[in-house]
Amino acid sequence: GGRPSGSLKTLLVDDQRFRNTREALEAYAEAWALNYFLIRQRPKQYLEYFKRLATKTPWVADGPDGRLREFQEVFGDDLQKLDQEFVRYMRKVD
Repeated sequence: GGRPSGSLKTLLVDDQRFRNTREALEAYAEAWALNYFLIRQRPKQYLEYFKRLATKTPWVADGPDGRLREFQEVFGDDLQKLDQEFVRYMRKVD
């Protein structure tokens, strides 16, 4: 099936898809695939992002805007372009 519009953004900004029993399996699969893509294609940025996340206090939410901003500070503002690269890459992996 096709991914919903804005799938990448919804994955980044909150945990709702992971908590929804109908969407959780797809959300976890997409999150795994996104990590795989970023590790393979953007390893330096991924490491920087991971280090940023590791410094955060556990269980303290930044809110959707903060989460998105932090991701974009590392990987760039153009989520649509990144999403297209992600989808293209994962199609080759299958």
